[in-house]
Amino acid sequence: MQIKPSSMLKSILSTIVMSICISATAQSDSIHLEFVRPYDNLSVRLAEFNGINVLTPRLTGCIKDKAYNIYAITMSTDSTSEQKVTLFPIVSSTDTLEIDIFAKALSTDTVKVGFAPWVPNIVFRQPTANCLLIEALAQHAFSPDDEIPLAAYSTGRHSKVNVGGIIYDSYQICEVRQSGVPMKNWCKEFDIPAYTYFVLRPNKN
Repeated sequence: MQIKPSSMLKSILSTIVMSICISATAQSDSIHLEFVRPYDNLSVRLAEFNGINVLTPRLTGCIKDKAYNIYAITMSTDSTSEQKVTLFPIVSSTDTLEIDIFAKALSTDTVKVGFAPWVPNIVFRQPTANCLLIEALAQHAFSPDDEIPLAAYSTGRHSKVNVGGIIYDSYQICEVRQSGVPMKNWCKEFDIPAYTYFVLRPNKN
């Protein structure tokens, strides 16, 4: 005797299959952000020896032929300013886009940042003491029309630590990086000095 599946079971199976298809479609239409170590480790070590921070975001997925511009957004407790730093839109010819970000403090209130191979060095004004390039980890997947945060040149949450009875200043970079808080909210969330963060924004022209 052949047992036929009930209409309820058919409905459940149909729902499961449809959900899988929708999920697969969403994944194929998304852009994924990760951070990788540049292949030339010697160059990275030499850069770090010379006080240059290096960070490489990699974007994969539905990014081929999409056009983006890089914007720098400087945040403080009482103001926000932004600057478009790309002269021409960035367009990837493949499904992978990598940007090498370099940052070097020039003084206590200026930093030089480059986005190889797309943008020459740009100088920004902000406090630089105890600052590093920090990855944007709050979100890993984006649609092609989303603004994509890349990194920030910032310090961590300030605290005091007692080591052998001596009080030292401490800056919790990892706490900020792994908090899940969007970069635009770091200033208020962690009470840190002015900082600059960088995003890819879809080209609307």
